Amino acid sequence: MLEREGYRVSVKQAGKLGEDIFEQLGFVLSQQAVINKSMQEINKANTVVTLKNIGLTGTWDGSTFIISGDMIGDFIPALEAMGGKKKVAPRK
Repeated sequence: MLEREGYRVSVKQAGKLGEDIFEQLGFVLSQQAVINKSMQEINKANTVVTLKNIGLTGTWDGSTFIISGDMIGDFIPALEAMGGKKKVAPRK
């Protein structure tokens, strides 16, 4: 595209990675460490993780399972990816 606009374009491999890649990698590695630690704690305790453990509640309304709680917003993308539907209910 740039060539069509009159620019000369050449591509060569850089001798080293840019600094920003290391900054991004640091964030990813720190998240991995947090996740690994959490998984180890779950395995150590040999406990079953329930909705209550993560601050949510679940109830049945006929054939519909309703999940609610203060932290529900954090889980909406995962629930929708598994076929769940978001419906905002009035607070009681």
